Amino acid sequence: MKEHLTNKTLPPFHLELTDPNVKPIQSKVHHFTGQQEKDLSDWIHHLIDLGVIKRNMPTTWQSPIFPIAQKVNAQQKEIAKHSEEAKSSAQNQKS
Repeated sequence: MKEHLTNKTLPPFHLELTDPNVKPIQSKVHHFTGQQEKDLSDWIHHLIDLGVIKRNMPTTWQSPIFPIAQKVNAQQKEIAKHSEEAKSSAQNQKS
């Protein structure tokens, strides 16, 4: 997850429709792999916890999300490897 999103002082955002007769758009649902769905759910909950986004249910508007994987360079792989090793070590110490 992107740890730089820890500032809860983002300005509020409000969207007003200029045409009161506009009909809600409901796009097709995009299906994800199990891992994509888990990663996306974790990311959304993280953003909710930070106050960046909030639930808006029920709604008649529906728009799909298309996650795009970023290319990972060697340095990022090394950092991720050490991060996973540290997490594993901490979990083993708790046991």
